[in-house]
Amino acid sequence: MASRIIIAILAGQNPASQRCVGRRVDPFPDGLFVEIDSRNVIHKFLVRDDRFAAPLYDVIIRSMGSGGVFVDIGANFGYFSLVASARAPTDRVLAIEANPAYASKLAEHAARNSCTNIEIFEVACWDEDGTLDLFVAGIHNPGKTSLSSSNAYSADLVRVLACPLDSIVERSGVDRVDLVKLDVEGAELHVLKGMQRTIDRYRPRVIVEVEDILLTQFAATPGHIHDFFARHGYRSETLSATDILFVPIG
Repeated sequence: MASRIIIAILAGQNPASQRCVGRRVDPFPDGLFVEIDSRNVIHKFLVRDDRFAAPLYDVIIRSMGSGGVFVDIGANFGYFSLVASARAPTDRVLAIEANPAYASKLAEHAARNSCTNIEIFEVACWDEDGTLDLFVAGIHNPGKTSLSSSNAYSADLVRVLACPLDSIVERSGVDRVDLVKLDVEGAELHVLKGMQRTIDRYRPRVIVEVEDILLTQFAATPGHIHDFFARHGYRSETLSATDILFVPIG
């Protein structure tokens, strides 16, 4: 696989207090510490409203344990990867983040929390190998970083390596995949097409962000997502207004 892979097998200490202008290190669930930027809308929601990510959090903690594998596509600064790691330290977490700045921040968070079972892949998941333009959103909402300039509301871009998830899974040497979280700001269908072997072989549960307006920029619709999973023998459960859990039938 022609991609740069950062494998975060790191150790560190949880600091009780570290502060700088606009940022602080806050405790999260499970005793985790992450750097919070007061300008970042996602960080604000996570700190002020513990219900913001509750549906995804619940699925993750129910799915992990007994040597399982969690794949976090669009891992951002690592919140869900860290939760999975803390809840199931004997499991493996494959955290995939194309934005170099956020992959680096994720590695810092893994080190800060001694999450030695997180492997970080700085690459964009796609349906084929290649390179892509990643449009990086501003600090106020970096979660909007996207392979579509319209979805990111940004003219800033970085060129990133891309490959199918199937390649990452096969080269990582795992013998199971229990849960996948997929949040890539509209490019979900392309990513799904690149993980069909993983779906058919391991039958993981898959959480997908499904937003009509974001999918449109990639000539896709929510119907395409549902049809994809139906063809692979999955049913759907609604977690929130934009998050759907797809579960294998039988």
